[in-house]
Amino acid sequence: MKKCSAFEKSLRLLLILFALLCCDGYSSRCKQHTKDVGNGFLLRPLVPSDAAFVDSRWPHQSGKSLRMIRRQIEGDQKNGTTYCLGIEWNAADNTHSPELVACIIRYQNGALGAIHVDERFRRRGFAATLLSEATKALERNQEPCFAYILDGNGPSEALFSQQGWVRADPLAPKGTGRRRAKRKWVKMI
Repeated sequence: MKKCSAFEKSLRLLLILFALLCCDGYSSRCKQHTKDVGNGFLLRPLVPSDAAFVDSRWPHQSGKSLRMIRRQIEGDQKNGTTYCLGIEWNAADNTHSPELVACIIRYQNGALGAIHVDERFRRRGFAATLLSEATKALERNQEPCFAYILDGNGPSEALFSQQGWVRADPLAPKGTGRRRAKRKWVKMI
């Protein structure tokens, strides 16, 4: 087996990095599914490098969650679907690189979740935009629309209710304190 020179190793590394950037960045699929939501904000599919943002804001973060989230995003890309979405901010004065400020993903079980908007960018309708677009994508593909919301999560319950989602079992008693339960919500068509 031939030994590689330092130059060949460097060149190989550069090629691998270039390939990763091309696959992870804005591919033609990503550009095709972007949508301007005004004031320098862009709705776009998540890419694997966004997994760290999602994981860092997810309340159920664990040693395995980053890998799970990355798999969800990669699966979304591989399947050509747009269920894992983000909103990116591009400052008008170009003082910094684009920044992901909001996200939603679809879990392996098919549920939408991990919806989050950075505190600095709340009250602008971004969560509603993400939920609406992910729901439309599911409906276009005739896939079931469901999510799990922890009892007492008023903002999420209000958001989903405003968009026509309902509790799958509205008569189930609500949990309180440490006994809060995840409740299934579905989109009524």
